Amino acid sequence: MSTLKADTIVASDGSSPVTLTKQVAAKAFLDYNQTTDVVNKSFNISSVTDSTTGDFTSSFVSSFDDAFYPLGTLAGETSVNASNRIFGPPIRATGNIRTFIGYVSSTGGNIILSDNQINDFIIHGDLA
Repeated sequence: MSTLKADTIVASDGSSPVTLTKQVAAKAFLDYNQTTDVVNKSFNISSVTDSTTGDFTSSFVSSFDDAFYPLGTLAGETSVNASNRIFGPPIRATGNIRTFIGYVSSTGGNIILSDNQINDFIIHGDLA
């Protein structure tokens, strides 16, 4: 058995990053605190625009080849409504994703948009 050790692996041109092929690696992720408008950690995210309460758009550095990419999400809060936070149906595009966050009202079951402290997503799919 051989061991390969390297600090940096580049494409054959000597400067580009190696392209992942036939692998199911995350192509984008975000950990965002909308209450303070701070991106804690991200990958393939060029910017996050806080549009209004519970509504933000994340733009990708490298676009996806279509808007049907698999998406895993988490919405959380450390306030009184922590147990019923929801990550609403996003609006997906190849170059960005618009996200809606809120909670279910205790009276009537209505969804109320709300800024969250914990907004995480991870996206798999093919880049353009």
